[in-house]
Amino acid sequence: MLERIRFIKVNRNKKFDYAPRYYDERKEKLQAMADRYNNENKGEVTDDEAYRNKVKTRMQNSFSIQDEYKNKSRASNVRLLIILGILILICYYIFGTLDTFSSDIINIDQK
Repeated sequence: MLERIRFIKVNRNKKFDYAPRYYDERKEKLQAMADRYNNENKGEVTDDEAYRNKVKTRMQNSFSIQDEYKNKSRASNVRLLIILGILILICYYIFGTLDTFSSDIINIDQK
């Protein structure tokens, strides 16, 4: 009976039912292509539906290729700007030290 009387409530851990899922886009595309091929062979899909599916797939692929190209070109442009910036800083440092180096040589020659 004393076990039921509590003055301090102790929080317990909460349990969650989370099942992690793995999504493989390539596998999904392959499965969709196989399903379309099987449906076309069985005659379940009309020519109009098959044509629409092919056009839809081509458009999706072309858009994904364009996005990939844009991302790669943006990354290469950023890399190029960083390299140019570093080269400019190196040249600025070298030419700045050349002036002080040449003035030191002139001062040594005059002494």
